[in-house]
Amino acid sequence: MNNEVLLAEEKLKLAKKNLDECKFNNAIAYCKQALSLNPKNFEATLLLGELYFSNMDDKMFECFDLLKKLRPSSAEGYFYKGKAILYRGNNYKKAIADFDKAIELDASNAETYFMRGDAQARLKNFSAAIADFTKAAEIQPAEKIFKKRGEIYLKNFEFAKAIEDFNKVLEYSPQNYSAYEGLAIAYANLKNKELALENFNKFVELSGKKNFYNELGEIYFALGDYEKAVEIFSESIELNKGTVETYYLRGRSYFEQKNFASALADFEEYVSTWYEIMSEGCYISESETNYAEAKKFRDLCKKNLEEF
Repeated sequence: MNNEVLLAEEKLKLAKKNLDECKFNNAIAYCKQALSLNPKNFEATLLLGELYFSNMDDKMFECFDLLKKLRPSSAEGYFYKGKAILYRGNNYKKAIADFDKAIELDASNAETYFMRGDAQARLKNFSAAIADFTKAAEIQPAEKIFKKRGEIYLKNFEFAKAIEDFNKVLEYSPQNYSAYEGLAIAYANLKNKELALENFNKFVELSGKKNFYNELGEIYFALGDYEKAVEIFSESIELNKGTVETYYLRGRSYFEQKNFASALADFEEYVSTWYEIMSEGCYISESETNYAEAKKFRDLCKKNLEEF
């Protein structure tokens, strides 16, 4: 081993030391020094990529691509590149392609299945997401896997399975308020008002959340009490405690009441607001919002109003 390679290892040790001390800029500088001495240092490249990832710096992509070149048969480069694309949020299909390759090279990493499941969920490929989360749980059961799968079961209208997963989350963490919220939504959809409100109250108690209008409105929507849901969403908007999502949720409630004029106004507000947000270069994609659904309901409202 020549002197430059040895010196690169020393610089890498300093990078790790500075990282442990939360001196991120110093850690980056030492990683760069290590790579200037030994451009093929896999560990330094990985660490530098992770440091860039922590700041969502696009330089991370260059590092993770280099990992692929340094070790073509290693899953790490593909895993980290997929992860970077996933959290950058601009091309989930490309992230899935990298995770596919990582799994091809190493099918034993639960985190890769979890990440691919997350990407599938963001594309609303719920069955594929559930399959990946299930595989991840088989390899290495973890609270976050059951929580994420429970959330997808809700979106896929598999409420009994969602209840099972949220109860598993509570076995890991009895104070996990989001699990109680998930249980409340699941029970509401099963029209069990008592358990829905019991779990919702537990969610409010543990979360300490003061503004829970949207969540409560969704419970009554799931219970089929659209009048109460509209009342709650309207109060939220009047008190200026709502979000853009409140308009979508109230619009859905009006739609179920066949109040198409009011529903149309809410869907128009939602669509125009999200269009402005995404036009400003926001990394959130349409698939992560109810944008497409709102446009669909907007058009249905127009059609119904034209018929009357």
